Amino acid sequence: MFAAGATRGLGRRLAAAAIAFVFFATAGTASAGKPGGGGGKPGRDTTPPSVKISSPAVGAAVRGTITVSGTASDNVQVASVAVSVDGGVYVAAQGTTSWSFALDTRSLADGAHTVTARAKDAAGNAGTASVSFTSSNADTTPPVVTISAPSGGATVGGRVSVSGTAADAGGLAGVSVSVDGGLPQPATGTSSWTDGVDTTSLADGTHTITARAIDTSGNSAAASVSVDVQNADTTTPSVQISSPAAGATLSGTATVSGTASDDVQVASVAVSVDGGAYAAAQGTTSWSSSLATGSLANGAHTISVRATDTSGNVATATVAVSVQNSLPAGVADQLVTPEGATIQVATGVSGWTAQQVYDLLKPNAYQLALIGPHLTIKVQTTYNTFTTTSAGTSGGVYTSFNATLYLDARSNSLLLTRPDATIAHEYGAVWSMYHLYLTEQGSWTPWLQARGLLGDPLLDSSDVWSKGEMIADDYRMLFGTPAAQSEMGYVNPGVPDPRTVSGLRDFFVDVWGA
Repeated sequence: MFAAGATRGLGRRLAAAAIAFVFFATAGTASAGKPGGGGGKPGRDTTPPSVKISSPAVGAAVRGTITVSGTASDNVQVASVAVSVDGGVYVAAQGTTSWSFALDTRSLADGAHTVTARAKDAAGNAGTASVSFTSSNADTTPPVVTISAPSGGATVGGRVSVSGTAADAGGLAGVSVSVDGGLPQPATGTSSWTDGVDTTSLADGTHTITARAIDTSGNSAAASVSVDVQNADTTTPSVQISSPAAGATLSGTATVSGTASDDVQVASVAVSVDGGAYAAAQGTTSWSSSLATGSLANGAHTISVRATDTSGNVATATVAVSVQNSLPAGVADQLVTPEGATIQVATGVSGWTAQQVYDLLKPNAYQLALIGPHLTIKVQTTYNTFTTTSAGTSGGVYTSFNATLYLDARSNSLLLTRPDATIAHEYGAVWSMYHLYLTEQGSWTPWLQARGLLGDPLLDSSDVWSKGEMIADDYRMLFGTPAAQSEMGYVNPGVPDPRTVSGLRDFFVDVWGA
């Protein structure tokens, strides 16, 4: 009994001790988990981040697009920064701890506004900062415009180049130029602009050129310059002959050259010999011209040079020279015309000079510049007046032509009584044969058709029906001077006068002589 009871009592004591052990052990473990007697789960982050606005400054006056910027910090981490204006929707900024935001103040009414920056951390805590500023986008500042050319007081004429610069903070819309308050004309360019003013429509004297710049807000500014317009140029140019020297003896082809100048501009330089027609020189301020002295008689001659400026003012210079060219045997006088024809007066001929023959030939010689290089005229007393022609071929095609016109200078010849008719008829023979070979390649058909003679059985039956004689006289009647036409009738009275044949002259110009 005792043993059994003791055992039961011990069990109760052991059980009690075990309970006490467990209690204290548990209490010790709990105490070790949070020193100081605390207990439970870790605490939630409730600390908001800090945010600051460094720009714009409080009360700043701004315009256009500005940068709102600042900094933010948090005890853990800044998650985002956003910006709001006047309590509006927040819009994300760039960056977090250092952030910025572009704000176009032109979308705001002019006046006071508040910008608010909001920083959030990862726990959703938010901190804000605000700053007030004043926006003023109503641009009332005019642009700046200057005229760099022409300078004030400058003397100008003709078309004048006007140029300058312009600037504006908000942008330029355009620049225009006017004269004396007249209608403005748009210039080319804005910040660097140019325009042209034609002063020829203005009276000589003082005029005002104005440049006006307008910015994108409609503000404008003007700059003006006064100029002296002088378009009535009465100053003559100057011209000098540097070669040949005075008294020089010339032969062959000589070069006439020199210089010219003008207060505005030299327009042209021309050269004349012995008062004849002026021929254009090459160049103006430095000019030259070729002189074929073979066209001049041996002896004294005067070369004249004429310079003309753009206003029509003229200056001249002259130089006296001597020409000495050797003549072919049996030739007493020779002239090479400006068109290239050679006129020779044989020894023993009296009453005629080469220049006199040229004076008769030129008004009766259609296309002399074309025919001249192929023509030699011999004034002599050996033969009656007649013309010879020859044509050369290459590959079956006529490619060359030469003609010699013999004029009978004897006292009883037609050259004395009917000079124009004689020369016009003979030159007409040369002109007709030139085109027969080189233009029509030897075919008479086009002329015969135009003349209404194709197939006529009388052709070439006698001298007056000779095709060569008839076409030469067609030329005389259609292209000769009135004297050449009136000094004798048409060579063949049996056919219509060529002047009455419809379209015949046009045929010679547009077909036969084309």
